[in-house]
Amino acid sequence: MYVAHEFHGTGDVFSSVLTGALVRGESLSSAAGEAAAFVRACAERTAAEDLPMREGVDFEPLLGLLIPGKETV
Repeated sequence: MYVAHEFHGTGDVFSSVLTGALVRGESLSSAAGEAAAFVRACAERTAAEDLPMREGVDFEPLLGLLIPGKETV
C-alpha cells in the first residue's frame, strides 16, 4: 500500500531496521523487505492517527513488530 504523504525520519527507521536484521543474520533481501514493511506500517499508522508529518513517523508503538512472537497495536 502506498501512503501519499511525505514523512520525516523514514530513512533513519529503514536503516535501523535493516541493520538490526543483518546483525541477526538475515540476508540483505530479507532485511530490506522487513525494513520496508516496518516503514510502511509506521507511515500508515502516522497517517491514520493524523499526526503532524513534520515530527516524523510514529514508530515507537510498533517496535514490538520487530520482536518475533510479540504484537503491538
